Amino acid sequence: MTLDPQRLADARAAAAALEAAEAAIEPLRAAYRVRLTALNAGGASLREIAAALGLSHQRVHQLVQANAGAPVRPVKPSAPRAAPSTALVGQGVCVLCGEARAPAAGKGAAVCRPCRQACRALLAGTGEGIERGLRLLRRHQRPRCASCRRQPETGETFLGGPAGTLCRQCLEKA
Repeated sequence: MTLDPQRLADARAAAAALEAAEAAIEPLRAAYRVRLTALNAGGASLREIAAALGLSHQRVHQLVQANAGAPVRPVKPSAPRAAPSTALVGQGVCVLCGEARAPAAGKGAAVCRPCRQACRALLAGTGEGIERGLRLLRRHQRPRCASCRRQPETGETFLGGPAGTLCRQCLEKA
């Protein structure tokens, strides 16, 4: 069997293009790892970073570890740590953004008015809400509602913010 010279040249050109693309993306990967390490060194836990970015804490740990010479856990946090999202439920603190201006809710989670409006806009598909750090989370991202503690069913979306995650039912109750 002989090799077709044209196909061989095409394969070599594709390999060269792939190598060039991989070389161009490596600085971006390094910058991403540096920023994750800075978040961790600033006092954020791996789980907090993972929840905010929609990653698993194991993946965040891998990325922080890959940043050579950086500590995985800071010796002394430079900034106070945010309370876990479940601690915000029932305390008059917005579960999504973590600000203390949310009205106290009955059994549900408290959500401030700007977050509630941004969530409705996100659910309507207008794309607003990103400036507050809100996003829609799918099942594969493994979110858990801060109020009812359930995970989404297939095809269901949750609303995630810098301080926590809510399902649509808990958002409607809030």
